[in-house]
Amino acid sequence: MICPECGTEFEPRRWSAKYCSLKCQKDHGRPKGERKKTMDAVYRAANKEKIAKLTAAHYEANREAYVKRATDWATNNPEARKAITHKRRAKMSRAGGYFSAQEWFTLCFAVGFKCLRCKKPKKLVPDHVVPIALGGSSWLFNIQPLCQSCNAKKGTKIIDYRETLGENHGGNGYFDPQ
Repeated sequence: MICPECGTEFEPRRWSAKYCSLKCQKDHGRPKGERKKTMDAVYRAANKEKIAKLTAAHYEANREAYVKRATDWATNNPEARKAITHKRRAKMSRAGGYFSAQEWFTLCFAVGFKCLRCKKPKKLVPDHVVPIALGGSSWLFNIQPLCQSCNAKKGTKIIDYRETLGENHGGNGYFDPQ
């Protein structure tokens, strides 16, 4: 016999069996595919307040689990977390621009994971050549990798340490990821 829900062939356990499993029996006749998406969208539009209340109640009941999951993700993905933070800060400042964790890694790789100012292999942070406070953006062309102490010493001055890249890498001092 062939199950009308999933189309698999099965041996019925009793003479009246029509479905291969209880799951197929329960799922039979339920909307699927585009029809289900459309019906779900209509339901969500008609029940926004109800869904918002249920979602808020579920979050409050499971707050610790949500916080733990978010904290674990941030701990396991520090570069992605930094990229999200920088994108958020740039958006709030209306300066525009952002870069991904992959682009940041590529930029750090291009400079040998060394600070462009002190030339030491330290943990690098993104520094804005033209600071956001002075009208700079957060696009990758305005970012240079510096260590935290060199970034703090630079402050809000406009200093492009990438010009020293041309001496070592045969370029014009600007990093082009493409």
